[in-house]
Amino acid sequence: MMKKFLLVFLVGMSMSLNIQAQEDTTKTLEGGQVDQSILDSMNMIDPFALEKYNMGIHEMNKNNFNKAVEWFSEAYKIDSKYKKSLLQRGRAYRQLGQKDKAIADLELYIKEGDSTDIAEYEIGRMHFDDKEWGDAEKRFEAAILKNNKIAKYYYYKGVCRLTEKDLEGAITQFNKTLELDKQYAYAYNDRASAYMRMEKYDDAIRDYRKAVSVDAEFALSYNNMGTAYRRSQKFEDAVKAYSEAIRLSKDNYISLNNRGNAYYSLGQYDKALADFDAALKIKSDYAMALSNKASVYIKWEKWEDAVKFCDDAIKYNEDIMQAYFNRGIAKEMMRDVSGACTDWEKAFILGSEAAEKYLNSPICAE
Repeated sequence: MMKKFLLVFLVGMSMSLNIQAQEDTTKTLEGGQVDQSILDSMNMIDPFALEKYNMGIHEMNKNNFNKAVEWFSEAYKIDSKYKKSLLQRGRAYRQLGQKDKAIADLELYIKEGDSTDIAEYEIGRMHFDDKEWGDAEKRFEAAILKNNKIAKYYYYKGVCRLTEKDLEGAITQFNKTLELDKQYAYAYNDRASAYMRMEKYDDAIRDYRKAVSVDAEFALSYNNMGTAYRRSQKFEDAVKAYSEAIRLSKDNYISLNNRGNAYYSLGQYDKALADFDAALKIKSDYAMALSNKASVYIKWEKWEDAVKFCDDAIKYNEDIMQAYFNRGIAKEMMRDVSGACTDWEKAFILGSEAAEKYLNSPICAE
């Protein structure tokens, strides 16, 4: 079975933008589902080939892709004029993760078949799944040129644009997606993610709300909504949104960490610590939660504990900026000025503006 691709910008303490590209709920072209329209216009086809082809369709709909390949191969061997056997065999190979065989069949179908937008899209999805964004986008564009009425073609092109940091271009594609399908929850979610990166938080919140109105169990959009509220300094609303994400996904350690972050901003340190601990119970090497836990202990002036949690965070992720910054704070309070300045220098190299202020202060100038 081909794995579904999930594109996520991981939520952290100071950066919490999530994008998910996933199969939409349409069943005409995805997975093993085959639209009956594919079977139309079957005139002058060898009846034995048609029988084999229909058996392949039957196996596709049961997700038995190896058997489907066998039946489509038999159909094509009997009657090579019926090119849809190539299309469906290529799609079956894609589900099996056999990219080269899938592309070979689909490219041949594009040369000789009809409804070739489907084949262009399938090839695009394989490039997309392998994070080959440029090649994927070219195929989605080719699919659109051949059939401009399919929402998912625009959606995946939009995700490519988003990944390439063309935010306006991504929004344009998501707009076109939603013109064709107003129930496309992922398009709302990902358009909101583009707005998030543009710091248009009100627009982002509006789209996240639309996403969850379409799909009330869309945990990712609730998480993202919480992040938009948190960046807008609306911490109580953030807690509510993160709580919905956690309710829908009990093992959602990212949302637990983020809700803890919101509680921390509200000054509710006990609740923040409880969420960070809950996240670590699910994922013990979650460096961000360890660093955030250190932040709580710094508030409580428990410097040695804070250093320990920062050490653990850095052990699991040596590039975690906040842990170096926090450890520097704790070390300075323990009168280890040299160690503090060394940690702040590392945090500065990793992008901390706050660390730069400490490095330029009299503390590190001595």
